[in-house]
Amino acid sequence: MKKTKKATEPAKVLKIKCATCGRETPHYVNTKGEVRCAICQTVAKKVAVKTPKEVEFEMDEALDVALNPVVEEVETEKIEVDPESDDDDLPEI
Repeated sequence: MKKTKKATEPAKVLKIKCATCGRETPHYVNTKGEVRCAICQTVAKKVAVKTPKEVEFEMDEALDVALNPVVEEVETEKIEVDPESDDDDLPEI
């Protein structure tokens, strides 16, 4: 039977040997795109950072009406019932 990898494999930690402190340490990328050592905070290299694009939402009136049709409220007749009365006094529906 052939073994397959799981679809949800955990992310691997980026460990690079730091040129300043000489240790193999985990590195992280900050918002400026600098790959920094977690121990001595020196910059190992710089990468390009993509800025997220802003999205504007414009509502489509025809689609809104199709998905959420206007329901007219129907006026219903309220009947008051005396709890002490017999069941024979109730109006038939």
